[in-house]
Amino acid sequence: MVCPDAVGRGRSEWLRDPMHYVVPQYVADMVTLVARLNAQSVHWVGTSMGGLIGISLAGLADSPISRLVINDVGPRLDAAALVRIGSYVGKPIRFADLEQAIDYVSAVAAPFGLRTREEWREIAEPALRRDGVEWVLHYDPLIAVPFGSVTPQAAAAGEAATWKLYDSIRCPTLITRGADSDLLSRETAEEMTAADRTRGWSSSQVSDTRRCSSTTTRSRSCAIFYCRDETHDHQASTQRSAHEPGGGLQRHGVPCRAGRR
Repeated sequence: MVCPDAVGRGRSEWLRDPMHYVVPQYVADMVTLVARLNAQSVHWVGTSMGGLIGISLAGLADSPISRLVINDVGPRLDAAALVRIGSYVGKPIRFADLEQAIDYVSAVAAPFGLRTREEWREIAEPALRRDGVEWVLHYDPLIAVPFGSVTPQAAAAGEAATWKLYDSIRCPTLITRGADSDLLSRETAEEMTAADRTRGWSSSQVSDTRRCSSTTTRSRSCAIFYCRDETHDHQASTQRSAHEPGGGLQRHGVPCRAGRR
């Protein structure tokens, strides 16, 4: 299992031009990543932005995605959720200690529906980093620049393009949402799973949560499951086995180094 950090987030590099912090760029980076993994096909699990990347990649001709899970996101995003996200993303906030940071994350991400302090800690810690004696969010604050510059016309065009990609998906697909999700509405989920669209796909609603926020790994928004082709370079396989006892399918957190555009 590979869990990539999209550019501008986690251990991945920040871009010189923040206007490249958009889904088409993330898709291009994931195409490169899949090629570097030498994977002929992958199973993709994507939450929120990771789900949008999965839709866009699975909708391409000759997509490497053979199984897809779209978690709590769709081609149409609820306006109230976008306002909520826009109220905090990219803000230059600093925290005196880790506990204060967890308080903040639990407040702005309240729709995730987590119940205990330990659950919030598990979600929050990977999204934070030390900066001197303080703590900051572990992403480039400029990821908010494209988000804040979207016009209604651009948003409508983006939604139409995403629906077109969604309707082009041919692999088996599972769609999940939290019963009280403020990002993927019940109406959009029903439209996504309408009989004339789904070709036998399945959907699931989780009743005891607001958003299905924690199905992917911690702070990363997507996970790629794959098996290497048997003809893959034997030396690389041997080196991997030497460092990863047991061999087989392994889990990696992958920084994305797509270049400083």
